[in-house]
Amino acid sequence: MRSAAVIALLLREFTRRGKPNHVMMPYCNALYPLADWFRQLWAESLGKRHDLEGREVFAGATPIKALGTTDQHSQVQLYREGPNDKVIMFLEVADFGPHQGLTIPLMTSATATFLFRQFYLTIPNEMAEAAQLDGAGPLRFLWSFLLPLSWANIAALFVVLFIYGWNQYLWPLMITNTEAMRTVVIGLEGLIPRSGTELPTWNLIMAGAMMALLPPVAIIVLMQRWFVKGLVESEK
Repeated sequence: MRSAAVIALLLREFTRRGKPNHVMMPYCNALYPLADWFRQLWAESLGKRHDLEGREVFAGATPIKALGTTDQHSQVQLYREGPNDKVIMFLEVADFGPHQGLTIPLMTSATATFLFRQFYLTIPNEMAEAAQLDGAGPLRFLWSFLLPLSWANIAALFVVLFIYGWNQYLWPLMITNTEAMRTVVIGLEGLIPRSGTELPTWNLIMAGAMMALLPPVAIIVLMQRWFVKGLVESEK
């Protein structure tokens, strides 16, 4: 079931048929916050005391979150052999390809929309009219006129999105399923021991942090002129 609307309709139908308890059980620690979000959203949306005619009905589903790796031994028997009033949903992370899950969200950037909008507002209408008189269509005007004028903005946007993507933690932790695809911030977090008996090796952690700083600093130093130019031209 890929559509959230389909899932919502099915859960509503199950509730109508006497299964008001909806269990979301991911088998991945990174997806556990999604089950928490589902429980909060589903409880706020469907818990109703009165119907449309004002009568007290106290209707609504009861969302339940569970984690497969820890709760399966204590709860699965209840779900399978207990009262038949539950709908159980299991979650797994799909394969998004090499880096599609990391790159596609960066392409839909509100920062990029705002940056280019501010710059294109400075383009005079006479330029578009002159290009139209010369027989240039919208795509030709974009390719031959606007894009050559937008290199500074593209460079500024590259710096912003590179640093944003480099520092991402929560989204790569949820969307990736291999160590090779995870960001450097997750790697730094992995250097900190989770057990209470082992002390952190701060020299290795600081060395890793300094190495993680090198690419963003290099990008800023090499593209500082274009970055400043792109921001200034967007504010004109």
